[in-house]
Amino acid sequence: MRNKAIVALVGYLLALGINFVAVQLPLNGMTPPELSDLYPNLFVPANVTFSIWSIIYLGLLVYVINFFRQSTSAHQAPFDATHPLFFISCLLNAAWIICWHYLLPEAALIIMVALLVTLLKLYFSIRSTRTNSIHYWIVAIPFSIYTSWICVAL
Repeated sequence: MRNKAIVALVGYLLALGINFVAVQLPLNGMTPPELSDLYPNLFVPANVTFSIWSIIYLGLLVYVINFFRQSTSAHQAPFDATHPLFFISCLLNAAWIICWHYLLPEAALIIMVALLVTLLKLYFSIRSTRTNSIHYWIVAIPFSIYTSWICVAL
C-alpha cells in the first residue's frame, strides 16, 4: 500500500507542478486568463471562479496525505479503490493544461472528456466503498468538488 501512496503523491505533484508552472511561468508565455480570452463564448466565468482549483488541490493533498496514513489501516478500501484512477486523473490534468497552453484545443477537449470519465468512475468507486464520516470528508468531498468543476468546465 505504501508504494501506491507514493505513486499517488507523484501524480499529485505532477498535476500541481504543471498547474503552478502554467500560472507562474507562464507556460507557453500565456496566463490562463489570456488563454481564456482567446476563445470568446457565452459562458466565461470571472477569473475569481478559477480559485476553486486552490480548494480542489488542497482537498487532493488531504487525500494523498491520508493515503499514506491509511496504508496499514482497516479503512484503506477507499484508497485501494481510487488508486489507479487517481493517478490517471493526475496525468490527464497535467496533459490538459499542457495542451491548453500550447493552443491545442481539440486535444485539450479530448483529454478533458477522458478526465471527466475518469473522475466519474472515481466518484462512483468512492461512493461504493464509503466506510465512515472521515472517508466522506477526506475522499468523497474533494472528488465531488473536482468532478463537479470538470462537468461545468466541459
